[in-house]
Amino acid sequence: MILWAFVTVLCVARAAHSRIDQPDKVLAVELGSTVTLRCISWKENIFWYKQVAGQRPRVISAFQKLMEPIFYKEFKNERFWGIRLRSSTNLTISDIIQSDEAVYYCASRAFYIEFGSGTHLKIKGHQAAAFETSNFNKTCQQKCNKNSTTEKSNVSDERLYPAVLGLACALGLCGVRSSRQDNQIREQWNAQDPDDENVTYVAYTCDSLRKTFNLEENLSRECI
Repeated sequence: MILWAFVTVLCVARAAHSRIDQPDKVLAVELGSTVTLRCISWKENIFWYKQVAGQRPRVISAFQKLMEPIFYKEFKNERFWGIRLRSSTNLTISDIIQSDEAVYYCASRAFYIEFGSGTHLKIKGHQAAAFETSNFNKTCQQKCNKNSTTEKSNVSDERLYPAVLGLACALGLCGVRSSRQDNQIREQWNAQDPDDENVTYVAYTCDSLRKTFNLEENLSRECI
């Protein structure tokens, strides 16, 4: 019985010794603040990793027995530092910036890599700001659509289509004339609207095609 109890205690102690525990699952911090990510493990070689959503984990630092912490690449600056004391291997990040938002993993490396459960570092107000930006974009889009509809209505009311003129003139095909001086087009117009003698008739004549585009309400197309 005593032997069984001793074996049980030994197994529990061994399991606790080999475990990697990250007590903080989520930490919400403000921009410019300082945060400490905690890792508890008796493993000899402890590493910290950063994983941004959709990207591979990147190694931040290595805490090896009887050695100073080593920081790698972009993490080798004064904002990142850490300390190892007995079973605790903590990583501290100061002057928090938006790109610090990620999941941070504590891991041990020997014959294989064993990860902790991770700590999700979130920036306070980031989601709210994104939501407000989204609402602003939707409102702006609605206004743009409304203005676009109004502009189309105004163009229809004016009964002119300058895009046709612009394209034809850019190609060097068309000339512009006032149809008030053109008896043929005036006769055509009066046949459609005999009561209005004060209308300005605008015609675009493409000499190479020998066609006149009467860009008014009925968009009549006549050969000349």
